[in-house]
Amino acid sequence: PRAALEPWGDGGAGSGGAQSLERAVATLRRVLALAAELGEHRAESTIEFATDPLLASYQACAVSPLGPLDQHRLLGVDGLGDRLTLLNQMLAEEETYLRARLALG
Repeated sequence: PRAALEPWGDGGAGSGGAQSLERAVATLRRVLALAAELGEHRAESTIEFATDPLLASYQACAVSPLGPLDQHRLLGVDGLGDRLTLLNQMLAEEETYLRARLALG
């Protein structure tokens, strides 16, 4: 089998990329801690990410406690800002869901 490869033009950090990444990482840490409280071991909430915002965004998407289709969708988003926006939305939804599960016992 042969694959046709094309360069992935993911762009740079752009404006607000670092702030969006900080917000996503903070939310991701909360979500991972909530999942651990429920006995769902995912990645450790203390995981360290790369200092490069672009690489860190991919790492955050890869370890996020989302389903495989959501993770694939995130990893396929072109552009750091759009990827982080979608990640923040998905993590906010997951946080709400996990908090509701904790409240129900």
